[in-house]
Amino acid sequence: MIQLRTLGSIELTAGADGDADALISQPKRLALFCYLAIPKPGTMYRRDTLLGSFWPEGDLEHTRTSLRQTLAYIRKALGHDVIVRRGSEEVGLNPDLLWCDVGAFENALDDCKWSEAIELYRGDLLKGLFVSQVPEFERWLAGERARLAGRYAAALEELANAATAAGKTRAAVEWWQSLALHDPYDSRFTMGLMEALERSGDPANALLHARQYAALLREELEIAPPVELEALVERIRANPPNHKRVLQTPVVATLVEGAGVDEQTPSLPDGESGRKRRIVAIGALAVFVVVVGAVLLSRSSRVTLNPDHVVVAVFRNATGDPS
Repeated sequence: MIQLRTLGSIELTAGADGDADALISQPKRLALFCYLAIPKPGTMYRRDTLLGSFWPEGDLEHTRTSLRQTLAYIRKALGHDVIVRRGSEEVGLNPDLLWCDVGAFENALDDCKWSEAIELYRGDLLKGLFVSQVPEFERWLAGERARLAGRYAAALEELANAATAAGKTRAAVEWWQSLALHDPYDSRFTMGLMEALERSGDPANALLHARQYAALLREELEIAPPVELEALVERIRANPPNHKRVLQTPVVATLVEGAGVDEQTPSLPDGESGRKRRIVAIGALAVFVVVVGAVLLSRSSRVTLNPDHVVVAVFRNATGDPS
């Protein structure tokens, strides 16, 4: 069985008697092979269509000779039976001898097997393949890349929404983060990630991501973020999760400074700010006393520690990496 992976870097595996490397080293012949394989093995093409896509210039006799030579080269590299014909004017690939990841990817999507489809999508279609002077193939490739990337994003969004509906906040954050990485300019993906972070009790990183997105738009596109995103930022700032609020201790402040994070938290009234500082100082002192006391006690009395008892100190992840 011949295996062809085209989503991301190209990988071609031939049978025992095949020579996949020989075909990979010929970009135009490889491009024609992928063009025949990607829609679905078994799809037939008229020779005139292939001539117009890969040899748009030149007289008919020479271009037909080029096509015959290319098909013969593919047979030599992958086996005579890999090319099938219907009549004298249509050619295609033998579906019984070829597996292509694009077909498997689209079949998984059609069957709503989102996770399986995500595993198959390793990057843009035919990443790194360049063939000169074939504008029709380049247009086809650009359209297919956009179409498959859109289907991949739709699968990620299905997984993100399913995780949200099931209350799996961490998984939802990871899926929305994958979407934001897939298309960093799409404000809808950015807002989805922000809302997932907020639901997971991490509004600080939601606001941090909003600032990074706004900076990206200004630097790359010279535009301001949409008003919907600005409204979401204001809502998150106005509604901190009080039940999960974590006061920043001196230890956490040091970690934030060391990570280089520009931490911006909602401002507090003067009275509350002073009360917060007193609570932080008392809390830090209490933790210090408990830890030191426990160490001294263990040294002096040789108390056997109970493995079912733990001491937990709260902290906030301010690194910008939810994982």
